[in-house]
Amino acid sequence: MTPSQAKHRPVAVERTLEIFSDSWSFAVLQEVFFGVRRFGDFQSNLAISRSVLTRRLKHLVAQKILERRRYSTRPARYEYRLTERGRDMYPIFVAFRQWGERWLDDAESHAGLRLIHRPCEHGLDMKFCCRHCGKEIHASDVHYDLASSA
Repeated sequence: MTPSQAKHRPVAVERTLEIFSDSWSFAVLQEVFFGVRRFGDFQSNLAISRSVLTRRLKHLVAQKILERRRYSTRPARYEYRLTERGRDMYPIFVAFRQWGERWLDDAESHAGLRLIHRPCEHGLDMKFCCRHCGKEIHASDVHYDLASSA
């Protein structure tokens, strides 16, 4: 790859990481994937200050990862739901979890939690596969074609 090609690399990963540049955004999103929707539940589960949680929820709403929905009018109360954009983050979280369990965690830190795939009732072991041929993808199987992506 020439230096001029390197200057024009896509920045999608960088832009995505900017959205989740702090650990609280990831922690909030993980709670949403566990089914948490209400401010008090986030605060209790995460032991996070109200001000930090408020900023993180506003940030995730502004980034269109979550949407705020009223569930009570008297008093006005809201819950936070994943948008389509937010739901598309799920495979990334599962991949992070699997990688962390393999390379960072001890067995005790995740022994009580298994992800079960509802349609087949088996434990989830996510693989990255080509949608055309169905084969598992590894970094060494991929090449980058910058010329055709312009």
